[in-house]
Amino acid sequence: MEKQLFIGITGRSCSGKSTLAHKLLKRLGENSLYIELDKFWINTSNLDCKNLYTSEVCAIHKMHDDLSKLKSNMSVDLTCFDFKKKSKLDGKKGKTLFPTKYTIVEGCLIFWDKKIRNLFDVKVFVDVPDEICFQRRKSRDLEKLIRKYSEDKIKNHTIQHWSTIKKQWDTGLENTRNYADLITADSSDKSIDRVISKIFEAG
Repeated sequence: MEKQLFIGITGRSCSGKSTLAHKLLKRLGENSLYIELDKFWINTSNLDCKNLYTSEVCAIHKMHDDLSKLKSNMSVDLTCFDFKKKSKLDGKKGKTLFPTKYTIVEGCLIFWDKKIRNLFDVKVFVDVPDEICFQRRKSRDLEKLIRKYSEDKIKNHTIQHWSTIKKQWDTGLENTRNYADLITADSSDKSIDRVISKIFEAG
């Protein structure tokens, strides 16, 4: 296979990482892969970057090992983990991934660990103000939970949850912007063009 390129996308929760990743995936075409690591490994909203649990350390190590194998032209099985119990989900099948020309990896932690960070050929940071991210979270939670809970209960849940996310980000992850090759504020066509240019430069 020709040289693989790993593109990492990170930023705050609700900053638009996934939107950017999906648009980039569409632009790069069929010879590309998208991995949303936050859904496979760690409940980042409860993660204390300065005081990791053993299971979290193991998950980060396995994340690095699997991505390294993928970049070495080997297929890997990403296993889903139970966010609350921080353990492997019994009986839940993981997802088998195969190497491609372009691998887009998106997640809050991908630039935090040096070994994982060094796997990326292009590192993108989505820089959106905290208040905008919070408003997006409120709208998302309301749309998702309104059929199950009252609006007041949802608002209280969002505020409490966001407080945890903000503290975790501000104290452990905000400085990951310093490792980015490119910082963007949105997923506009202009921003996608800039990312594509960086990818071609790296290739």
